Amino acid sequence: MPLGTAMTSTNPALRPSAPHSTTLRVLDADAGHPTDADHRAGAADTRTSDPAGVTSAATTEHGRLRKGEASKQRGERTRATIAQAVIDLLGESENPPTAKEIAARAGVSVRLVFHHFEDLDALYGAVARAQIERHWRAIRPVPPDLPLFKRIDRTVAQRAALFDTISQVRRRAVVLAARHRAVAEGLDETNAMLRTWLEVTFAEELRAAGHDRRELGAALEAVGSWEMWERLRHAQGLPSATARRVVARMLTAVLER
Repeated sequence: MPLGTAMTSTNPALRPSAPHSTTLRVLDADAGHPTDADHRAGAADTRTSDPAGVTSAATTEHGRLRKGEASKQRGERTRATIAQAVIDLLGESENPPTAKEIAARAGVSVRLVFHHFEDLDALYGAVARAQIERHWRAIRPVPPDLPLFKRIDRTVAQRAALFDTISQVRRRAVVLAARHRAVAEGLDETNAMLRTWLEVTFAEELRAAGHDRRELGAALEAVGSWEMWERLRHAQGLPSATARRVVARMLTAVLER
């Protein structure tokens, strides 16, 4: 299904559920609960007295203006830094990071984290976008005019490299998706990308399948999914090279039927 087509998610995290608290403060019990005054102070940390929004007195890497930098650019830079800190921490631990840990990794104050992200959905939404932009946007489908065996080999190699890179964070994201809509939407978007790439690369075989097109598409999506790769690499403990051969064998069996 093309990315521009509206999707109906099967992810339970996207279905209506009972309201729950998603404020960052619930993650930071070890740092104490921020008060309204803390939030006001956090906002003050990000303001400048320069009425033009530009200052030449930039002295810190994050949270303050650099020379010649507008406040909006500074805010975007700080948000990106915080989002990257979350990605790094998710890749290092099985537990979601606390606001205190995020702030320490990003080199900002906890109040600044609260200022830029009022709740966890907003934070994880930024994390999902950063992860997609970094690892997914530059990937293009394997050209459909190549011989079948080359399309299979290149598809497997492309996905193996991607999946081995993102698996640590992806594993955490699957758990977080049950509670955070933004994470679930990010997973749906990347799954749609994977499906679209297969539809482009193996368009000839899908057309030839006729009435069985939907079944063939489902088989391709399952074999080429991150979940299959995770099973081979993590659950079965296969080396990457062996897992690639297994996926290539399955794709060949499906497509040469």
